[in-house]
Amino acid sequence: MKILVVDDERVVLNQMKEFINRIPGFHIVGYATDGAKAVVKAVALRPDIILMDIEMPHRDGLTAARDIAAMRATTSIVFVSALRQHSLKAFDLHAAGYLLKPVKFERLREMLEHIRRMRGGSGLHRAVGESEANYVCCRAGVALRLVDLAQVPYLRSRNKYTELVCKDVCLLSPKSLVHFERRYGDMLVRVRRDILANRAHIRGIERVGREKYVVQLKNVSEPIEISRRNASRVRLALADLLPDQDEE
Repeated sequence: MKILVVDDERVVLNQMKEFINRIPGFHIVGYATDGAKAVVKAVALRPDIILMDIEMPHRDGLTAARDIAAMRATTSIVFVSALRQHSLKAFDLHAAGYLLKPVKFERLREMLEHIRRMRGGSGLHRAVGESEANYVCCRAGVALRLVDLAQVPYLRSRNKYTELVCKDVCLLSPKSLVHFERRYGDMLVRVRRDILANRAHIRGIERVGREKYVVQLKNVSEPIEISRRNASRVRLALADLLPDQDEE
C-alpha cells in the first residue's frame, strides 16, 4: 500500500521511513513538509494512506485533511501529533487513526495493518470518511477505530454524538442516530427515541405489562424497554420474534 508522509520535522520523516521499510506490503511514495504540499501530493500520488502531522506551517494538517476530503481523494488519513487535544477534531473528520508522538513501531504497524484489513487487504480505495460495507469510524479515548457495525448490539444517542455500545466498551461516532437509522435501516431498528437495536443481536422480545415490551439483546445484561410510540413498528419489523397475538 502506498503511503504519503507529511511532517515538518526531518527527524520524524526519517523515523517513518525507517519504520515503514520494516513493514511488508507498505511503501512510501512521497513526503511533504506542510499541509499545502500535502494536498498537492495527495492528488498527484493518490496514496492509500497519509500519515499527517497537525501543527505545520502554511497549512495545518486538519485543514489539509478537509481539503483532501472535499476533493473525494481516495485516502485513509492517520493523524500523527504530540498533542492529545486535537483528537476530537480528527475524530470529527473521520480520520482512520490518531497516533501520539513519539510514535512506537509496533503501534504504527498495528495501525497500518488495521487499515489494510478495513480496506480489503491491498490497494482498494475509498473516500475519506467512508468505510467498507458496515464499518464506521469511532473514537475510544484519543484513539480512533474502525468498527464493524454488525458486532454492535445497540446504538444510543449521546448529546451530539452516537454511542455504539459493545460488550466491553462504548465508542463514539459523530454521526447522528438518524444517520444510522437511514443508512443501516436493514440492520437496525429503532426501539425508542434514543436507541437503535441491532436486529441480529436480538434474542427475543418479552411482554412485561399490558402495553409494555422489553428487548433482550445478546451479550447485554439489561433488557431495553420499547417505547409505546415505537412498539407497533418494532413488532412489525420483528414479527418472527414475537408471539402471535392481537394488538390490544
